[in-house]
Amino acid sequence: MACGVPVVCVPQWTDQGTNAWLVERIGTGVRAAVSDKDGVLEADELRRCLDFATSEMVRAKAAVWREKARAAASEGGSSEMNLRAFVAKQIAGGKN
Repeated sequence: MACGVPVVCVPQWTDQGTNAWLVERIGTGVRAAVSDKDGVLEADELRRCLDFATSEMVRAKAAVWREKARAAASEGGSSEMNLRAFVAKQIAGGKN
């Protein structure tokens, strides 16, 4: 997401299903459907997913999220500020 690249998700384990849900929810990619019988990703399904993921709509949303991630990670961004607040709290003996 931080690179602004649309994603085709094929979740296999643990948190990957949640990540796939999030990608679909924010519109930066698609979750591929695999065969219930043997878990295989068929060529037609992969083609459908690639067509969707490379559409202008999805590429534009991925670019928006790239900029949001850059802003958050930049100096003075929300990621830096949250990390600083967490560290300060830990140094002061606070709990998570």
